[in-house]
Amino acid sequence: MPMAEERIQRTLFCLGVDHHNTPVAVRERLSVSDTAVPGVVQRLRQVPGIDECVLLSTCNRVEVYAAGCKGLHALRDTFAEEVGVDPALISEHAYEMHDEVVARHLFRVVASLESMVIGEYQIQHQIKNAYEVARRSGCTGMHLDALFQYALNVGKAVRTHTSIGERKVSVASVGVDLARHIHGDLSKARMLVVGAGEIAELATVHLVSAGVRRITLINRTHERALNLAKDGRFAAVDVHTVPWSQLAHALSQHDIVVTSTAAERPVITTAEVREARRRCLGPLVIIDLAVPRDVAAEVGELADVYRYDLDHLDHMVAANRDVREDELQAVEALVAEHLVQWQQRQTWNASDLPAAVSQWFAEVLAEETQVLQQRLDPEAAAEARRSVHRLAGKLRHRCLQMARSHVGDPEREALIRQLLDLE
Repeated sequence: MPMAEERIQRTLFCLGVDHHNTPVAVRERLSVSDTAVPGVVQRLRQVPGIDECVLLSTCNRVEVYAAGCKGLHALRDTFAEEVGVDPALISEHAYEMHDEVVARHLFRVVASLESMVIGEYQIQHQIKNAYEVARRSGCTGMHLDALFQYALNVGKAVRTHTSIGERKVSVASVGVDLARHIHGDLSKARMLVVGAGEIAELATVHLVSAGVRRITLINRTHERALNLAKDGRFAAVDVHTVPWSQLAHALSQHDIVVTSTAAERPVITTAEVREARRRCLGPLVIIDLAVPRDVAAEVGELADVYRYDLDHLDHMVAANRDVREDELQAVEALVAEHLVQWQQRQTWNASDLPAAVSQWFAEVLAEETQVLQQRLDPEAAAEARRSVHRLAGKLRHRCLQMARSHVGDPEREALIRQLLDLE
């Protein structure tokens, strides 16, 4: 298939909100669950003018990274429709970035410089997962493939060549520090952990390190709580589980609750906590590490109930940041060095081999998608289109890897061009 020889200018976009500029009450309305991300990123990729897309949704940030000729405003409107909010809400809180500023921002994010807890190690895994989901969904191409692969290398370099991550801090560890600050000695505290995902698991690990001797785990899927309770790291403490149906009762039996589930709406309601208070004499501390939040906001208005969410932790971290200035300077310098290298490596000319391969896949995909829409009913066409996008994404990724590895080798470049009829 012949390639157009005209220069095609691609622009990087980033549209996002984070803990710096947006309260958790808004972030939770914009968050996208892990199960929903693949479908949402595919629909964002279909916005006119958007060629590639990655969606990053964590407890402290929601960001859409894209590459295309245009389409930022349409991208905002489509994302607003996906999460069910007015586009004006996104415009009020979101930041917009382009080109080199996008690269700089992503490198700072993966280095944890933009994290609520500087030095936390979860963000690199979260970025890698977001990229892999988009890639498997057929939503990335040469621009975002190159950007995210390079960004992940920046993250590795930061961990390898600086001491920023030696303290093993995370949102979960800060939540446990807050519990210790409020309650003092945690060895006799009655602890309830709600959830069994990554953050709940980390919270349990930090509670054990803080001297807690008895922990109750509760999760909607009881088997996951049982598996976590059997973890060898908790062998020295009394860890037991209760069924999800006993959540309301469990609230009355504990002094401190740490919660982090993936629920889309509060799992701890005002009525449940009010009822629990009738059967409990002491104060109840609830630390909510989830986005969307697990605990109804009104719970904090009840007598002797102290509810904390990520906004409270953000203020605490800002007031007590213990990252040394020399650590920050080392990371900042490394990020700046990699940004210069990134800028030097960039070529945006569509006549280059990797760009030609990516464009070939885009054209074939567009043609086949149009055929499907003409021959199948809308529902069948949509399902077939998703399958074709997934397959094309996998093939494109392998072909781009090969194309990049042979840049500068005229003989092999010619072979690839001949194979795809790019001449």
